[in-house]
Amino acid sequence: MSAAKSILLTVWLCAVFFTLTGTPAAETATQNEGWYRVANEDCGSENSMRLMEGSVWRYPEDAIPADKVSPDDPARTIVFGSNVVYRFEGLNPSAQYRLEIICLSDDGGRAQKLLAGGKVLHETIHLPQNNPLT
Repeated sequence: MSAAKSILLTVWLCAVFFTLTGTPAAETATQNEGWYRVANEDCGSENSMRLMEGSVWRYPEDAIPADKVSPDDPARTIVFGSNVVYRFEGLNPSAQYRLEIICLSDDGGRAQKLLAGGKVLHETIHLPQNNPLT
């Protein structure tokens, strides 16, 4: 019997929206190309039960022009901080997981690094100015 597992997802700077998907061994509600969605998090939600550390912000049109990112695009709402931490509980330790992230910055000088459970998922990347990065 394998115990359910929780994972801490730590993002430095701006994570906007991410989807955690797993293999068929993971419990599921939806399926896409052999992967099953096990969690979906809109990082702009102030009501997130998974957000452990970080602050919510919505980019106004004077920070990121509407011709770059639509005013109603969920990517405009971000979570930021020197550390942004989310906790996902109940993950199956025998399943594989894939994480999809959209990042947005109004400043071309920002960078981000992504860790999960202390493991580096991607090294520091520089975020482009006013252009969502997937």
